[in-house]
Amino acid sequence: MAEASEATIAPQTSSNQDVLPKPVDSPFHEPKAGADIILRSSDKVDFYVHKLILSLASPFFNNMFLLPEYAEAAESLAIVDVPEDSRTLDFILRSCYPFGMTPLTDLAGVRQVLEAAFKYEMDAVLRVAGPGLKTVVDEDPLGVFIVGWRCDREDVCRMAATRLLQCPLRTFDSEELRNISGYTYNKLVQWYLSCCAAASKVPPRREWFSACEVLTRNSGNCDRCMVREPGTYSASTFRSSDWYAHDSLWSYLKRAGEALLSCPSGVAITSDDVLGVWPELRCSRDLCRKMNIAKGRREFSELLGQEVDRVVSQVPMPKFCE
Repeated sequence: MAEASEATIAPQTSSNQDVLPKPVDSPFHEPKAGADIILRSSDKVDFYVHKLILSLASPFFNNMFLLPEYAEAAESLAIVDVPEDSRTLDFILRSCYPFGMTPLTDLAGVRQVLEAAFKYEMDAVLRVAGPGLKTVVDEDPLGVFIVGWRCDREDVCRMAATRLLQCPLRTFDSEELRNISGYTYNKLVQWYLSCCAAASKVPPRREWFSACEVLTRNSGNCDRCMVREPGTYSASTFRSSDWYAHDSLWSYLKRAGEALLSCPSGVAITSDDVLGVWPELRCSRDLCRKMNIAKGRREFSELLGQEVDRVVSQVPMPKFCE
């Protein structure tokens, strides 16, 4: 993780405040119940807290409070300036105290809390704040990946990288990009491109085919409605391995292959743009008239999507946090 700025450990005294503190929510708003030190946030909000609780929650604070300037009794409470803002400080303190906390719903907030938790060595805060990344991964998967990398969380990086497969490479963007090394970002992109290459090879293959509403091996079907793949046979030949399908299926496979070159996920091939329009069959044969094209279109795209995701899952993912 990138180095965070250290908290100022030279104490002030509460009688020498240059700036009036801003109000803070209960229970940190007043020195009741034995509060014996003040943490002042970067936006000048004072939190009345207990050295004992902070010492138990954080080896960082435990070691700091052993210093003479904190161990000696004083008439007024010492003030410790910390670089975190009041929102971040409130969350990490509530994680240490038996009080409720407001859930983190934005990536910047989660990042600030995690970085503070690592700096102050607060395992309890990491356990509480870490899952918050999962709640925002759909909003900014690249940002979550970068925060996971900065916090040395390989599990978070892998989760976010997997989610990124549903996003075209050209859309990769995040305010967090300024916080990642070129080496790690290139490693992510190269893995993504390997997934694209693997995914794009699925549509031309046929071993994953399975009979459904719009795909069959029955050569007795109407040859106007269910056709063999164009360009793969001569009119006079027949092979038992041939598949017969609604004509729109074959053109769909070509569009799917092109889409997977830039977005290696089953999600990429189920959009209306890629699926295209599959016209209903206008044929007098009972088999053709009863065919549910909409159902078959959905079934086949799901079948293809499952195979794409299976193949992509087998592409080795590199270790990002090293």
